[in-house]
Parts: sequence; C-alpha cells; structure tokens
Amino acid sequence: MRNERSFLKLIWEKVSDELSLIPKYLRIIFSLFIVLIVLIIASELWRVVIENNDWENAQYENNIIAYNNYLDKYPNGRFAHEARIIKEEKVEENIYNQIQSSGNIVIGCERYLKMYPNGKFAHKVKSQIEEIDYKRAVDHHTIFAYEYFLIKYPNSIFSEKVRLKIDNIFSERHPKFRNVRKAHVIVKQFYANASNVSLPFREAIKHLLKYASIEVVESNAKNSDFTIKVQARGEAKGAYYGNSILYTGASLTGRIIIEIQGSKFSQISFHSEREPPSLFTTSNIDRYHNPSNAPFINRFYSFEHKLFEILGSVLGPNFLISARLYESRSQVSTWGLIMDVLKKIGKPSVYSLITRLKDYDYGSSGILDILEVLEALGKMEDTCAVVSIIKALEKGDSYTKMAAIKALGEIGDLRAIESIIDVLNHSSRETALGTAAKSALEKITHKDFGYDILKWKKWWDQNKDNIDKNR
Repeated sequence: MRNERSFLKLIWEKVSDELSLIPKYLRIIFSLFIVLIVLIIASELWRVVIENNDWENAQYENNIIAYNNYLDKYPNGRFAHEARIIKEEKVEENIYNQIQSSGNIVIGCERYLKMYPNGKFAHKVKSQIEEIDYKRAVDHHTIFAYEYFLIKYPNSIFSEKVRLKIDNIFSERHPKFRNVRKAHVIVKQFYANASNVSLPFREAIKHLLKYASIEVVESNAKNSDFTIKVQARGEAKGAYYGNSILYTGASLTGRIIIEIQGSKFSQISFHSEREPPSLFTTSNIDRYHNPSNAPFINRFYSFEHKLFEILGSVLGPNFLISARLYESRSQVSTWGLIMDVLKKIGKPSVYSLITRLKDYDYGSSGILDILEVLEALGKMEDTCAVVSIIKALEKGDSYTKMAAIKALGEIGDLRAIESIIDVLNHSSRETALGTAAKSALEKITHKDFGYDILKWKKWWDQNKDNIDKNR
C-alpha cells in the first residue's frame, strides 16, 4: 500500500513537472476542455436517465396517449421504434374492441380486415364474419343461402351442418322434384273484351321460385327440369254510371299446370270475379271508359293463392315460409294466402317452422323475424311446436314473449301453463305482457283468476299431476 502511494506520488510529480513546462494559458485551455468534456458526458447521462424514466412511465401507463407523449418528446429516441410498434398494436386493439361493441359488427369487421389484413386479430375477425354469415344463411334457410355460404367458405367448420340443412330442405320436396333447378314458364292469357292487358304471371312465378333456388329459363323446355304452364282468361265488366259505361269490375279465371319429364304432374284452377259496384267514385273516372283499364290486377290474388298451393305441394313448405318472412309487407299482399297454404300442407309446414325456431340465436339481432314464425305456429295450432315455443318464451325479449304467449294460447296445450304463470308472476299488473299471459291462461284452462298469481299457482299445484297422468 505504501509502495502504491509512493508510485502515484511519483507520477503526479512527474506530470506536475511536465505541466509546469506548458505555458499557463495553455494549461487553462486544457482544464476548460476537460471540464467541458465532463459536462457533456454528464449532460448525456442525465438525458438518458430522463428518457429512461419517461419510457418507464409510458410502459406503466401502457396506452396510446402515453406512447404518443413519449414519441412527441423523443421522435428519434432509444425506444422510439418500440414505442411506435406498441402504439400501433394499441390502435389496432382499440379498433377491434370498438367493433365488438358496435351496432353493425359486420361492417366493423370488414373495415378492420381492410386496415389490418394480417393483423393480430385478423383470424378471429374472419372467423367472426364466417359465423355471422352462417347465422344469416340459417336465418334465410334457403338452398341458395346455404350454397352461397359453401361457395364463400368451402372449408368452413359449419360446412357439414350446412350440407345437412340443404339435404333436409330437398327432402321436403316431392321425390320427382327433389333435384330440380330450372323451370320453364309458358303463359297464355286472353282478355275477351280488352286489349293490351298483360298480368305479371311470369314475374310472380319467377319471384316466388327464387326462394326455392329454382331459376326460370327463358329459352325452351329442353334447358329446364320441369315446366309451369299458366292459361288465363279475363273479362272486363262494365255498368252504366249515369249515361256512361264504366268498366269497374273484372273476372279472372284459368289454371296452372305443372309438367315434368314430358308428362302432366298436377293441375289447379283459379277464379276470381267482381261485379261492378253500384256506387263508384274516383278522381280519374275517364280511364274506366276503356275496358283495358278494368281492375284485372285486383283479381290476381286468386292466381297467387293457387300458385302457392300447387308449388307448395311439390316443393314443400320451406320456400313459402321464406317468402312470407323476407318479403316486405308493402310488396306482398298475400300473407294470409301463404298462411292458408301452410295450414293446408299441415305437418311439414309445422316441422319447417320449428326448425327455424330451433336455429334462432336469441343472443343476436338476426334477420329472422321470429315474431312471424311464432305467429304462424300459433295459427297452425299443432301441439308438437309447444316445446320450441316455450323455449322462445323463456329466452326471448318482451316482444318475443308476447308472440310466444299468444301462440301458446292459440294452441291450448297444458304444458305451457307453468311457463305462462311464471311470466305473469314477473310482469307488472295490467301491462301488455301481463294481460297477454292472463288471457292465454284463461284460454288454455277455461279458468278466470285474473291477475291473482297465488290462485293460478294453487290451481296448477292441485291439477298438474292429474294433467300429466291423462296426457
């Protein structure tokens, strides 16, 4: 230790001797230079310490604002590249989270994929869109919807389910029509005392067949799987109003023929007639002087009704249900006509409606009008639908509950009583839902306990065992 001190002392004396030989002003300059170097190093070290502290704060806060603040302060900082990467990840994550809570998740998902085709959530978003498209196909429940899904997603996890649903729809058809895809339509229409009249028979057939995924070919029967022939005859009916004859009535009669493999398969007739009314007022009375302007179109519903009936008998009820559910009420005036045909078809219609009810996703805002399905099942009055309707009653929103209760009341099956009592128990007195539940209970049980939940429960406890034994 003593030797080391002696050595250092010797060096210092040597340096001092050497420095003493340097002029004083140079020694001052050298000293200032050393001080400057020390200050620069200290300043840089301090800057690093401050930046490290700011970066740690940004990581601690871990949000877009914090990383933006860091980048604003250190655009070329030691952690700038990492900050930009994390910030972009945060932006992407925010966009993804906004999509999940947005009203239109499909548009949001498509926007995300456009911005981040290979993003962190891209696979999840693609799967989400695929599932939404599957639910849409299920809501539509048509061959076209399912086949379009398979084209878009050939390797989907839902492919097997979709193919099974297609097979089930085809199985509803008459065996001869199970694989038909193209139809040839021949229309012959004649109007006894009117010219330039042409009712939209072909258009109505084409429009309806799209729900069965059947294309109407315009060329000839050789390109088609079966033929639909319409033979129609109309007559304008006039009456004197003052000194003038006005054609304010009309008749339409005819038949629809279905041929397959060159032979007639089925035929149905239609007829509708209205005599001129005794009183008639209109702002455009002059047009009714011409028999061609007689109200033939008002008689067209008779053709539509029979068209639904004959096509429903060979193609099954599913496409009629689709037409009922997805056509705008402003475009279709034949809701009641379709319902009549579904009731005439019977059990197959009920099973097809139940399928739609079973597939309905109560946790989403799908495009299927479940209220229409429930209304139709209620009008069918078939007890095999009760279990599925009770599920809708238990899982649906207030509107669905209302429709389900009404349907159960129309069917009149005693299995619904307990579920309806539960709705009455949880509904405010004399609300729309409570009133519907009370009415349904009275209709099913032929008892009148009003809104007295205790009496309804007591009656049910006393009678449910006997009902189960006699069922």
